[in-house]
Amino acid sequence: MTNKPEQEPGSSESQVKSRKHRSPNYPVIGLQKATELTKVLYDAYKRNQVPVELVHQKWSYKAHGGVGNQTVAALKSYDLIDVDGSGKNRTIKISERAYKILENHPDRKRLLQESALKPLVYQELWEQYGAGALPDNEIIRHYLKFDRNFNPSSIDGIIGDFRDTFSFVELNIGDKIVAHEEGGSSHNAVDSNETPPIGFGNKPSVPPIMPPKGLNMATDTFTLGEGTITFQYPISLSEESFDDLEAWMKLQLKKIQRSIITAPGDDPSTNEG
Repeated sequence: MTNKPEQEPGSSESQVKSRKHRSPNYPVIGLQKATELTKVLYDAYKRNQVPVELVHQKWSYKAHGGVGNQTVAALKSYDLIDVDGSGKNRTIKISERAYKILENHPDRKRLLQESALKPLVYQELWEQYGAGALPDNEIIRHYLKFDRNFNPSSIDGIIGDFRDTFSFVELNIGDKIVAHEEGGSSHNAVDSNETPPIGFGNKPSVPPIMPPKGLNMATDTFTLGEGTITFQYPISLSEESFDDLEAWMKLQLKKIQRSIITAPGDDPSTNEG
């Protein structure tokens, strides 16, 4: 478990400077530990809404403390819990995914593998290195530090939890994530055969869902020859959320680039300029 130690309000200059380098969002624990903590909540409260203070206490953490809040965020990033409300008024509930995992649903392995790819940083690392053998930690460390601007003090923990998570869910190098339709909703599944990468399954075209009136959302559209792209986003974003969105969009562009169809005889690798 790689929880960051809770810090009392500090006053030294070095502490203030260290806080200025915030890493992008990442789960502070691996999926195996997150699943164990989810089971603790399920055994105690089943699928009821639980005040976040009781959740922290059930895990033997200080109520409303940093470690408890980070752990809640980690479980949410794996889609193991649903969180309602904000701040100290939050309530926690076991998600449908977690319920199926804990009750040994026939699709338990797939559900866990999907959860492993829910955190953006894990999805990025899998996109970056999952097609072949995972490289030495030093290469991943360099990527996280210089390409993704993670705080160096958090990187080793991220790498360790990343490796532990994919070992736990038995997601093998070369496995691809493909989209399937199930009961009218899509999900990701692992397939080691030659199948389209994540996000490019044979989904039917679905009209974009417009945000209800009154919500603090904006919608932009961009028309291409092949169709219209629709993008929805909150009108107000924190700096941290913007950084996460920017990283996510870069990842989506890498995926979309794979769908480029070149004209017969064209070889993009020979283009000059």
